Amino acid sequence: MFNLIPGSGLGALSPLGFGLGTYILIEETADGFWDYREDLIMTGIADFFRGDTKKYKVVLKDLEGNPISVAGSILTMTMKSVKADTDEDAALQVTQTGVDPAEGATGEIVITLPAIDTHNLEIKKYYYDFQVVNLLLEVTTLLSGSVKVLEDTTRSTS
Repeated sequence: MFNLIPGSGLGALSPLGFGLGTYILIEETADGFWDYREDLIMTGIADFFRGDTKKYKVVLKDLEGNPISVAGSILTMTMKSVKADTDEDAALQVTQTGVDPAEGATGEIVITLPAIDTHNLEIKKYYYDFQVVNLLLEVTTLLSGSVKVLEDTTRSTS
């Protein structure tokens, strides 16, 4: 289950504060890495096994397909049992600051949920969101929904 955030830019215009018309598209690749793909609009994240490392790449581009600078922007992914829980009570929260490489803006921010953090999650449904805060301190929720943490069989490697 997922929610497309109105104006999030999932195939539409988005008021991200990076410039009019910015958008985000993400997908999961075969190796479990989430990646940008112009012909696919990601509508939620896939369920995953407890103890797995999950990587998500968020790519921000303008309507012409040009990458937007993410330097100094902060991407946060939060998972909660109950949406009304405080962030301090979140089951998992990971934050990554965007950095543009020396060769110029790519619009990419990669956020990783390490196995050490997913190892102790309870087997159940969680609510999640991805939020970005730009240099103007404007907060935008990019994607929100629910995800199930599935029971793993092997517990000794994570």
